[in-house]
Amino acid sequence: IMAGLRMLKVVAKLNQSVRVGIATGAVVVGDLIGEGASEERVVVGDTPNLAARLQSLAEPNTVVISDATRRLAGTLFNLDDLGQHQLKGFSASGTFDEP
Repeated sequence: IMAGLRMLKVVAKLNQSVRVGIATGAVVVGDLIGEGASEERVVVGDTPNLAARLQSLAEPNTVVISDATRRLAGTLFNLDDLGQHQLKGFSASGTFDEP
């Protein structure tokens, strides 16, 4: 969360905006794909998918976190509750629905 908030400050100095989504959970990082400058690791799991969906909920220059992340953060941050949202690809119970 601290890194996301810092990112907002840095990007604002560039006269740009950013939206940050943060989720906490298991992630599987696989083999490298691509070559040269386009080389990247494959990252899969519910957690990166949830973070992407949370990012889409975020207003410009805000950080949106998952409920699991909020529980871990405790009272370290002043947070606004955005209420319940049905996120694309996730069931009402919060599990990812495979396509």
